[in-house]
Amino acid sequence: MTDQIETTSDFPVPKFRKGGKVWFAWTDTTTASHPCPDCQGTKTWECTSPAGHTMEMQCPRCDRDVYNDALNLRYTKHTFGVRELTIGSIQIDTNCAHREHPVSYMCIETGVGSGSVYSENRLYATKAEAEAEHEQLAANRQVEADSTPEAMTRLEYSRRPYFSALEIGARKNAEAAARERLKAEIEEGVRLGNFTPGPWVASVSEDDGGVCRWDVSAQDLSSDYASWNIASGYGGLSSGFASREHAPGNALLIAAAPDLLGAAKTLIAGFDADGNCDEAYEALHAAIAKATGVPA
Repeated sequence: MTDQIETTSDFPVPKFRKGGKVWFAWTDTTTASHPCPDCQGTKTWECTSPAGHTMEMQCPRCDRDVYNDALNLRYTKHTFGVRELTIGSIQIDTNCAHREHPVSYMCIETGVGSGSVYSENRLYATKAEAEAEHEQLAANRQVEADSTPEAMTRLEYSRRPYFSALEIGARKNAEAAARERLKAEIEEGVRLGNFTPGPWVASVSEDDGGVCRWDVSAQDLSSDYASWNIASGYGGLSSGFASREHAPGNALLIAAAPDLLGAAKTLIAGFDADGNCDEAYEALHAAIAKATGVPA
């Protein structure tokens, strides 16, 4: 005996028998991700510091939630599923004129009497039949979803490596130049001694009481806003501080230290070539040693 029943034209005869096995199919959506063009699917970056040290870090684009549409790799994926069920009861509506599908079923797995009701057109005799129809239905819905302007824009972004695609024009060139300059200055600073690379900038302010405050800072060339504080001080605050008149000059002298050191280095290179000016050569060596903390 088969699980199917032949139908007649004058009465809605059920297609499936009670106790028979059928397949139910449905479509669904889930969140998926396009392949990351920055890490190429490895989920890690290999980074090299200005001093030459290498390390691995998690890819910031695909390893966490990103709310910037230009970086987001996620999209809605349409899927389908199938499930085997057992017919538990059959319902027939003889008023066929008011129902497109007069035969419906309740299944043992989802409740008989109080549970899900399945129209006959949503049940299939075989798993292959259920999968084929709903795989095509999910594919059609995916094409429709991917054809929206928002989805097409996101797909285009997902194909671009972010750090080469979005940093464009003058901004890209300026930032790249700043990073290269910062890298070169850090390397030079490491080679000459343990100090923050220049240029250093001095600023001086005076309050109503005649107290002069000065600050020396180094601009962080990788940012438009950040800076590193080198030194701060006051003039005219008390007997333990330099005079108000000397405070601006002190700040300027401190801020000029990297430039003076560079000049000294250049001058010594010239002396090495000419082979003279021994006294100046020794003095400049001493100045470099004092600035870098490295014995001459």
